[in-house]
Amino acid sequence: MAGTIDIQESLAPVYVVTFNGQVTDEQFRAYLSALSALMGRGGWRVLVYDARLAAPAPASQRRMQAEWMKLNDAGVRRSTAGIAFVIPSAVVRGVLTAIFWLQPLACPHLVTESFEEAFRWARGKLASTPRAEPAPPR
Repeated sequence: MAGTIDIQESLAPVYVVTFNGQVTDEQFRAYLSALSALMGRGGWRVLVYDARLAAPAPASQRRMQAEWMKLNDAGVRRSTAGIAFVIPSAVVRGVLTAIFWLQPLACPHLVTESFEEAFRWARGKLASTPRAEPAPPR
């Protein structure tokens, strides 16, 4: 059974991106396309990536994500108050933190094992960012 990637928009301007299981490259491309559309809407936002049920991403998807990040760096800087990552594995959290030391994200971030902590941080980051403004209505 294929995995899923879901972008929950009902809590906007906090968007929760949930990864479940192993997704195909086609699903991953669709997710990146949806993320690009979200970034193109304008407004200010925070993203919470929930990877508690995710399978490890294959190299092809890691490359796609890295390329997307390079292409969208300016848009992320303009419109994203922060990104929180919910990762259950201490080892993976450590690796991700090390990667962000070497290649910082375009916005503030948090790496944690707790969804509740990530969501609290996201709401706080949005509220404390001077440029914060609600995302336009859908």
